[in-house]
Amino acid sequence: MGANNSIKNKVLSGIGWSYAEKFMSVGMNLVISIVLARLIGPEAYGIIAIVTIFTSLANVFTQSGFSSALIQKKDVDSRDYSTAYVFNVGISVILYLILFFTAPLIARMYENESICLPLRVMSISIIILGFNSIQQAYVTRNMKFRNFFFANSIGTIVAGVLGVLMAYKGYGVWALVVNNLALAVINTLVLFVLVKEKPHLMFSLSKLKELLSFGWKVFTASFINVIWSDLISLVVGKKYTTTDLAYYSKGQQYPRMIYSTVYDSISKVLFPTLSKLQNDDVARLQIARRSIQSGAYVMSPILIGFAAVGNQFVELLLTAKWMFCVPFLMVAASMYLVQPIKTTCYENLKAIGKVSVYLRQEIYRKLLSLTLIVLSIIFFDSPLMVLVASVVTYYLTTLIDIFLLKRHLNYSLHVLMLDFMPSLLLALVMGIGVYFFGMLNMPLLLKLTLQIVLGAAFYIVGSLITRNRTFFYILSILKGLLRRKETENA
Repeated sequence: MGANNSIKNKVLSGIGWSYAEKFMSVGMNLVISIVLARLIGPEAYGIIAIVTIFTSLANVFTQSGFSSALIQKKDVDSRDYSTAYVFNVGISVILYLILFFTAPLIARMYENESICLPLRVMSISIIILGFNSIQQAYVTRNMKFRNFFFANSIGTIVAGVLGVLMAYKGYGVWALVVNNLALAVINTLVLFVLVKEKPHLMFSLSKLKELLSFGWKVFTASFINVIWSDLISLVVGKKYTTTDLAYYSKGQQYPRMIYSTVYDSISKVLFPTLSKLQNDDVARLQIARRSIQSGAYVMSPILIGFAAVGNQFVELLLTAKWMFCVPFLMVAASMYLVQPIKTTCYENLKAIGKVSVYLRQEIYRKLLSLTLIVLSIIFFDSPLMVLVASVVTYYLTTLIDIFLLKRHLNYSLHVLMLDFMPSLLLALVMGIGVYFFGMLNMPLLLKLTLQIVLGAAFYIVGSLITRNRTFFYILSILKGLLRRKETENA
């Protein structure tokens, strides 16, 4: 009982710090991204979107497998961490050199020489993040999420200020390069100061084999995921224009940011918690249910509400030059609605060492997605329909995730729907009302403000009327935290 209480306290503390970190960093990122979008045109964002495709693909090699293996492994010592540090940094240097020398070829492929130098400079982040991923694994394994709060908050603020100043001075694409690179550098430096486990020049081949035995599966699943996402962006950027790619990327940025803020905070705590309970099926099922309930209750109204106010948000904050990204924003928001189910399934399979099962599912998903995307290009020839095809695939393959949850966690479809659907349906009703309210003729700022306030009020009142279980569960947690704080102050 004492051990379970200790884990529960760590989970609540971890989620609390993780939410604080995400709301701080993403809130600042939201402000910074709006300012940068107003100062910099879609063409520069299109260049950075292409650069990001290649850097994110390289980062998968150093940020996926080893960090998950270090978290999932039951017993970890300094030799494990040092081996991971040495291997990760070595691989990241090789990857940087490959991108450095192939940058001119990539620029010629897109018939845009402006891509070459930004790619070479921004790729430096690969080495930095290769080192940082092991630091993050240590923090996550030990549930010291307070460190993420300080590292990401400081990094976001400093990098944001530098980026905005350069954009204001007219540096265009270089403002975005510096913003991304500075964030990686400062985040890594702050974590280096805070993390107790320092790197040593120590390498163990046996430790490397142990980490690779689990890590390669996580890496492969992540690699397939990222390369597929990047491949779609590569196709959009090559077949259409860099401006089209900018709208495609910007439209997905804000829904992805919402997901990252809300549910990523839960999933970051979910994996190490499930790993500690990998032999307790009942406890894992309870945590998985709470994860999906909380994710659906919080994410559904925000994503649906954001889609409903998309026109007003873009016109008011990003200006009219970005209005073409609104349809992409709405479609992308619908995709992330089922993310709580997918993430819970993935984290559970990782925790019990069955990543190969999820890996097969990812291969099926990509084959289906490839088919639908090719058909969308043939029959519609539109970057928006490429995104629609991806969303359709996302929903179809969620059925496989539901099956895996039933098979490996005994999480039945009936129970899952009871956990997931009430919040989604309430959010849909709220979103429809907010969308039609946006058709009224009134000042833009007043309209957007009223949409947000009325939507939030409707959702809360609706939760009370329908006696939404997750709403009352969250209330009970908040009351418990307040009582504990009052007791500590007394």
